[in-house]
Amino acid sequence: MSRRTVSLISAAVIAIPQLAAAKSTSDVFFESFEAGFGEWSAQGYVDPCVPACELEWSVSPTFEQAEDGRVSLDFTVNGLLDDGTVWIERTLALPAGTWNVDLTFHLWDIAEADVGNWDVVAFIDTYDPEFEVDFDHVGKTGAAAGWFPYELDKTITVDEPTIVFVAIGVNVVFETWRTYFIDSVTIDMLPAAASGDLDSDGDVDFNDLLALLAAWGDCAGGCPADLDASGEVAFGDLLILLANWS
Repeated sequence: MSRRTVSLISAAVIAIPQLAAAKSTSDVFFESFEAGFGEWSAQGYVDPCVPACELEWSVSPTFEQAEDGRVSLDFTVNGLLDDGTVWIERTLALPAGTWNVDLTFHLWDIAEADVGNWDVVAFIDTYDPEFEVDFDHVGKTGAAAGWFPYELDKTITVDEPTIVFVAIGVNVVFETWRTYFIDSVTIDMLPAAASGDLDSDGDVDFNDLLALLAAWGDCAGGCPADLDASGEVAFGDLLILLANWS
């Protein structure tokens, strides 16, 4: 490795906190609902109760709030039953292999007392979510008014091409009507090896950087450090690793 190459790598390492390069090997899906639901559909569920009851809810495009563009989705839910989950979901084709699926979205919140907070929920898996217990809690409402980001990351391994379900929504916690808005949904599907986590410890850090530098150069036969599948370990792979630094 030349002295110039080492110098350029050192400069890149110093710039880690500022780097925000796109992941060149990922599949990214973005939706801001400017043309309606797009690939998403809305669902709601309330636990069985006696006497039988139904959750009152609606999800609809609106111009009232928007984090990106002019439109978001209005989630209005009657929480008087003190129960229920309302969400939107979509499916994506997942090739065979191990994938890091990163879901981010924005929710417009209202300022509430601590007792009034609802759950913000999300889901990533190979089965269709149907019940409250299927969802991961990714945050609470009520901190302040405005748009706030939420995120869920999952690593999924499949032996053959399959369908992955992605969902986001809110879970009733307090007995009142509520309206929230959801916008700017991004799903980033990245092959696990291409994330830069070369030692599979769940982080992309200096150990992975050292492994990449040790493999620097020709990689025509394929190797884990060739993150962009170019046939060599070079600056493109370094940028992918740094973009996923954690």
